[in-house]
Amino acid sequence: MAAGWRPSPGWMVRGAGRGVGGEGPPTAFLRYPPTMPPNDDAFSLLQRARELRRMQTAAEKLLWEHLRARRLDGLKFRRQVPLLGHIADFYCHELALVVEVDGEVHSTAEQRAHDENRDADLAAHGLTVLRFSNRQVLGEIETVKATLRAWLKR
Repeated sequence: MAAGWRPSPGWMVRGAGRGVGGEGPPTAFLRYPPTMPPNDDAFSLLQRARELRRMQTAAEKLLWEHLRARRLDGLKFRRQVPLLGHIADFYCHELALVVEVDGEVHSTAEQRAHDENRDADLAAHGLTVLRFSNRQVLGEIETVKATLRAWLKR
């Protein structure tokens, strides 16, 4: 091995980054072995989260404008985040807080039961879920923000 040789960064492929004269050993530095495909469920959940970021509802857009860039008491929120097999509308890691904005579809008994199961699953992992309706977010954004701030202070 040549003096001063260091391995290439993790994204490099076999043979790349051997040094100026190619003096380093031809080793593979892949983050994931090529024989192990990514988990299809996790990959599809990530793809769905990306789609949801592009297709936000008016209520989600409005709330995001008030949460993004640490605008709510300096807390970092992320949107459409895959968590434990679910996609959270908004998530603050510092507080283990999930904020959901529910549209009309969440008013059906079947969807309410699904939401309760989902909330219980997230709570079992130490996450708190706060839910607001589209109507609340669009018509009373300051009340929604006040509710979030009140939760922060408890």
